[in-house]
Amino acid sequence: LLIFFTLHCLYIFCQDEWELSKEGNGIKVYTGKMNHSSFKSVKVECKMEGTIDKLVAVLKNVDGNNHWVYNTKQTYMVKNVSDQEFIYYAETSLPWPLRNRDMVINMLFDKNTAGNQLTVKATGVKEEAPEQDGKVRVPYFNGLWEVTQADENHISIRYQLSVDPGGSVPSWAYNMFVSKGPYKTFSNLAELLRQ
Repeated sequence: LLIFFTLHCLYIFCQDEWELSKEGNGIKVYTGKMNHSSFKSVKVECKMEGTIDKLVAVLKNVDGNNHWVYNTKQTYMVKNVSDQEFIYYAETSLPWPLRNRDMVINMLFDKNTAGNQLTVKATGVKEEAPEQDGKVRVPYFNGLWEVTQADENHISIRYQLSVDPGGSVPSWAYNMFVSKGPYKTFSNLAELLRQ
């Protein structure tokens, strides 16, 4: 039992070892080592103008993802499960000679009764849509949004993402650019929520 709890605490500690990678405009991007992969995971912390309801509207507007999610080529709805859950397809553009990546993601929304806290789980469910020729299906995707309504006009966001891009992308090449995409994405999101 002692060994179990020791290993469990070590696992949690490793997950919390984050290194600040990029900062600007109130957005902080951290990177950390995933326990099961050589690819780095990402954590974003920021505070921006907006409300939880407006953020939910943006996240549920799957067709608009290419306007703010970094390097998104196309997205479409696969299945509406309920008002709080849906599954969508996304293709991400990568520079030659790499092939584009695609993924199928389940989004599950959980807002507290007071309406001032929101959790969104984004999980890869690759079997929910057929693989397409010329693209590499992302084998692992796990994202978590933790959002608080800080005041009437601002939300605080903590976002974590672990992903394995699949195919032949070397981990060192992926890790060189792992903070650029989230920083651009959250910069675009802040602009969108200000409109």
